Amino acid sequence: MTIANQVTFAKRFSRTSSNALTMTDTDDVVMTYLNQGVKEFCKKVHGIPKREYVAITPKFDLQTNFAVQLTVVGGVNEMAATDIVVAESEQFSVTGAVAAQHIQTMINAMNVTQLASGSMVVTWDASNWCFYLDAQATSITVGAPDKDTYVDYTDELFGKSGAQATTTWLGVFPDDCTVESNLPTDFLEDTYVEWDRTPLKRAPNDVFLSPQSHGDPIYYGVQADRIRFYPSPDHQGKCYLQYRSMIASVSASDATSTNECSLPTAYHMAPVYYAAALIAQERFEASMANIYRGMFMDHVNDYTVREANQNPSFEAKADPPIVPKVIV
Repeated sequence: MTIANQVTFAKRFSRTSSNALTMTDTDDVVMTYLNQGVKEFCKKVHGIPKREYVAITPKFDLQTNFAVQLTVVGGVNEMAATDIVVAESEQFSVTGAVAAQHIQTMINAMNVTQLASGSMVVTWDASNWCFYLDAQATSITVGAPDKDTYVDYTDELFGKSGAQATTTWLGVFPDDCTVESNLPTDFLEDTYVEWDRTPLKRAPNDVFLSPQSHGDPIYYGVQADRIRFYPSPDHQGKCYLQYRSMIASVSASDATSTNECSLPTAYHMAPVYYAAALIAQERFEASMANIYRGMFMDHVNDYTVREANQNPSFEAKADPPIVPKVIV
């Protein structure tokens, strides 16, 4: 059923007319109630099953007491051993590119303090998932900070420490890198997750606070609008997600749209009945509102039963054959 047809039915059932008291016109009112009907349907049936492949992204939490020590020999950015705080303010779940920009800003600020040019470039290698420092120097050394008030973030951020006798310094996969993915915007509840055809188990969120290990993930966790993995994967794998979705709202301009309703075809009338009930309720027609609300719940119950019957654990099974007793 098209959205335009849903609007027509809802208006007909509720015998509504133009109403400018709350919205621009009747279609605006009806569309608002139709959207609410879709949302209520999704909530009452615990979401509509959906599946999607998601792309993962390394993310970093940067604090103002996280630091590394940097020594640059030769070139315009020459700098004696100096503690470098990795960010000027707290940063949560930022991408490698954003983290690189913060690190670059802090390094160059210290460069200028030591009368160097402050032209070092820090980038995030999106292909190999590591940080790249270009100092235009003879050698670069990265190590632990001297001050006890700083947290040593060398291995966690760069994956290693030490010196490189080149103009640049290339890290490896960070030890404390949290690899995660933003969940779909219509995500309501996860039902199944796998990584490269291997099913993952769900784990408590505290497992992902400080992973300090990487490889093929075994566990996943969902918090807010993101999904995380442990161990942190060090490559882009095929992450398959099955979940229950909350269908997105459509705008009032869709009142004449020929697009199909996003609910399963058999339940397109559910939001129509819900919208009609709300409009009837506005008109103080309680009996009519109750009738339409009951018809809405009929659709909810029918969908719930149908989904339950599709679960093999609920299907009827044949009795096992009776094996005669063996008499010795």
